[in-house]
Amino acid sequence: MATRLELHEVTKALGELSLSIAQTRDLTFNLGVDLRDLDNVDEERRGADRTKYYMQTWLSNNPYASWKSIVEALKDMRLNRQATQLAEMLSAGPTAEHAVSCPSSLSVLSASHGSPGQPTLPQLLRLKVPQRVGVHASNFGIFLLDDTLGSAVRNIEAKCRGDYEAAVKEILQQWLQGKGIPVTWENLISTLSDIDLNVLASEINDYVKSV
Repeated sequence: MATRLELHEVTKALGELSLSIAQTRDLTFNLGVDLRDLDNVDEERRGADRTKYYMQTWLSNNPYASWKSIVEALKDMRLNRQATQLAEMLSAGPTAEHAVSCPSSLSVLSASHGSPGQPTLPQLLRLKVPQRVGVHASNFGIFLLDDTLGSAVRNIEAKCRGDYEAAVKEILQQWLQGKGIPVTWENLISTLSDIDLNVLASEINDYVKSV
């Protein structure tokens, strides 16, 4: 079964390849991330190790992110030594750091629609979750982000200036990046039920069963 890549696993793997920040930026661009998004990371994370944030941008917007994509992108950059090193790390089998679902991870290691895996932003947008949650954004965010005091949600709402749909999208993005309760379809469905959005919860449950 294919599995969704985890940010900490990808960041650790790239760290072992000893890529420079510039090389990691180029890698992320080759993986399909828009230059404007990379510029935003550079501006917001100036002086920090941006590897994590480059990869976070890629993973949060790509439901088909895979180890194979990284290996191929390294080859395209003519970083053949690093591509070979990563391939060898993966073919060595599952480890705590690189939890891949099978030894043949280089052939098809992606969040394919053959398995629901973890939710991805494109899936949630196709399901129209931001529009459907709408005015329930506050409660949705408090549950999903485990934001008991509501401070994170208030910051999001202030940033979005009354645009509920934009606020829900931002909440989902933060959740998918690991902020809040574990990222699972079950937790999303449970949260929707908790705030009485039972029709949407039921529809998403049916969707998960169908994929």
